[in-house]
Amino acid sequence: MEKLATVAAPELTYVAGESYRLTLITIAIPNKEKLIVGHARIHRDEYQLFSLEFIGIDQPRELSGTWTHHNLVIAALRDHALKAGWTIDMTIISADGSNHLSVNMKAI
Repeated sequence: MEKLATVAAPELTYVAGESYRLTLITIAIPNKEKLIVGHARIHRDEYQLFSLEFIGIDQPRELSGTWTHHNLVIAALRDHALKAGWTIDMTIISADGSNHLSVNMKAI
């Protein structure tokens, strides 16, 4: 759980009465030699603006701004991944790590 907390964003989500406290976004980038795997975290600042932090991969210039809504950040990341040929997976994880749910990125 400790290592997961370094790449997952602390966000509180409720699904069917159960709390999910971490959001993990995993990105896989195909490369000629190997598959590069990294993560993205969504941050909210004191002005309620959302931004992305990339872990293990370089941040694209197109995604270096801020957004006014959480879902807009996810949609921008999803759209960029589609154009760039990346594979992206978003999972929400319960506080104790015992439950996790995959997010349908196409629905956002």
